[in-house]
Amino acid sequence: MIWRCWWRCCCFALGLLVCLANASCRALRDSPFRTLSIPSAPIYNENLSICETSAPTCCTHDLEQEMLTTTRNDVSNAIQDRIIVLKHIFDQNYHTFEKHNRGAISSSREQLHAMFTRTYGPFYQSHTQIFISFFDNLQQFYTNQTYASLKTILEEFFFALFRTMFAILNPLEKVTKKDFECLRRSMSSLEPFADIPTKMSIQLERSVGTARSLTQALRSTSQILQSVLQREISSPCTEAATRMTHCALCTEKHPIKPCANLCLNVFKGCLAEYAQLDEPWNLLVGSLSKLAHRLKGPYNVISVVIPIAVQISESIMLFQEKGPMISAKVIQKCLRKEKKDVIMKREVGPTYATAATINPLRFSEPNASVNMHMMTSFIERLKTTKGFWRGLPTSICISGEWAASSEEHCWNGTHSREYERSLVGDGIRNQVFNPEFSSAQNLSSEDFLNDILKISMLSNQLSDIYDGRHLRNETIEGEGSGMGITYTPVDDEDGDDSSGMDSDLPIVVDIAGSHRDLQEILTTVPTMQRPKILLEVLDNGYQRTTPNRCFIILLLFMFLSLRLF
Repeated sequence: MIWRCWWRCCCFALGLLVCLANASCRALRDSPFRTLSIPSAPIYNENLSICETSAPTCCTHDLEQEMLTTTRNDVSNAIQDRIIVLKHIFDQNYHTFEKHNRGAISSSREQLHAMFTRTYGPFYQSHTQIFISFFDNLQQFYTNQTYASLKTILEEFFFALFRTMFAILNPLEKVTKKDFECLRRSMSSLEPFADIPTKMSIQLERSVGTARSLTQALRSTSQILQSVLQREISSPCTEAATRMTHCALCTEKHPIKPCANLCLNVFKGCLAEYAQLDEPWNLLVGSLSKLAHRLKGPYNVISVVIPIAVQISESIMLFQEKGPMISAKVIQKCLRKEKKDVIMKREVGPTYATAATINPLRFSEPNASVNMHMMTSFIERLKTTKGFWRGLPTSICISGEWAASSEEHCWNGTHSREYERSLVGDGIRNQVFNPEFSSAQNLSSEDFLNDILKISMLSNQLSDIYDGRHLRNETIEGEGSGMGITYTPVDDEDGDDSSGMDSDLPIVVDIAGSHRDLQEILTTVPTMQRPKILLEVLDNGYQRTTPNRCFIILLLFMFLSLRLF
């Protein structure tokens, strides 16, 4: 009998301890919140504004404020981390394309120097400034979008080459700056370099011009995303997210995740303005993809820029073949009339041998594979960003595991049971029906409207560049500088856009002044090696010239060396 009484007393005591444990707010005390503001047992509290309940609760007003602060940081980080990953795609490819394209132009300069030095020797070296200026201008065009157009750069280069070649063929003629305009008109009508300048202009515009537009667009897109990162979470969003994530601790015996549809409704309301970015964003992704596909094909920078040396050499050969005829017409039209006898003698002089066909340069396989891999990888990464903004709620709630799985018990906002309210759509208009918000915005804020406008303008301008409308406008307006229709960089920085951009340095994303290191978010992001531009010199390549041609070229440069123009 005594043993039975003792056993019953033990069971009663154990049950009492369990009840006391359940009623001691242990779940809240085990949370990261400060325990000083947590009561020892649930109490009735009418001062709550977030986790309101008619039942005894473990929450207090001070605890609610602490929950709000924690939730605001958690929600901001969840949103920003995903935007940072998106931004990194554009930053990484911007750095990769910059190195690749600038390296291609530099390699083209080196190839021309090596080819002309071997072919023409010291006679070329005494007149390298023409070619140095051309490649400097080409680099400036790629770097600075407000620089002169490619058409202007090529016109000036071939005019300088025309004057030089004319001086070589006519060492006794004195040409002053007053004669330049007449020479320019003569060059336009005589076409001493045939259609090579026109072909080079088209090829470089579709290649270097497109590459410049693409890299500038990547940089501008990154800057737009940086501005989106500065957006702050609204008070209604913070309150709804707090009610969803922390209010269960006030009455439940253990932590419990929110139901999936509750989480989705809350974040659809929080991210309603972000969802408005989705449509223009998808159009921008499409425009970027089209430019990338062009650079992936025959107009990739390597295929167009490296053969420049061969094209210029061929233009020189074409000029010297027609040299006597060109000289006669220019002298007759632009220089002294008393030279007519000399003109007639030159017109009946012997003609030069026809220009030999210059074989194109063959690229080593690594170059083609680097460019193909670079563009293919970029296009594939772009595809994954479509629908990014509308997919943020799902990314946070489901992929980010904020919400409970279908097999788990979940919090519906007031109790631990199934969430029965309807799931709303995306965007601002649908938030009128969102049950987790008492009021909904009808319009986007000014900041988001500016972001939408920037994205839309950038997308439209890239479409114009792809379709060539910017070139047609440039021709109609008769402007010799700029690219006609150009998009304005998002930031207010002047000059070279390469300042501060080095892929070897850690990328720091400035989020409301916090300077969070990207490595806190990204652990492994595939990087691309800087491509090395290698050429295979063909046995029958550009080094082969006929004896007569070599003699003529050497003679021409000797004349020019004796009498600098």
